[in-house]
Amino acid sequence: MIKDTVLSKIGEKIKAERKRRGMNLSELASLSNVTAGLVSKIENFRTIPSIPVLLNIARGLNVSLSDLVEDVEETKEVSYLKISKEDRQVEDRKDSSLLIYESLIHQELPGVSFRTNIVRVPPKLIGNRLQPMPWN
Repeated sequence: MIKDTVLSKIGEKIKAERKRRGMNLSELASLSNVTAGLVSKIENFRTIPSIPVLLNIARGLNVSLSDLVEDVEETKEVSYLKISKEDRQVEDRKDSSLLIYESLIHQELPGVSFRTNIVRVPPKLIGNRLQPMPWN
């Protein structure tokens, strides 16, 4: 299946080629037998063009369809967020002074605060020896 990112890259290539040629939306639309609004929607990935429309736009730009799709590859989506130890911030929290809170993500949105922490329990002092908790 073709991913949205591939199609958006094609739109970006159309826009770059149009600008490189010094054309405005109306000029390309006229040469491509489509509306300027449609060209704008394709360039900004607000619509998915049909193959005949892409062919018309390629002709309007005086390039081949393969030129528009050349070097456009699907990129793998990242399904994780890596936060290194150096990026973590220890929070000074008065509500639970026996725990260590390391802030990973903190985002303020209208009406809501999103916060993700690692909470660590410090080692216990047992008989003059530092003992880690069993889950460390």
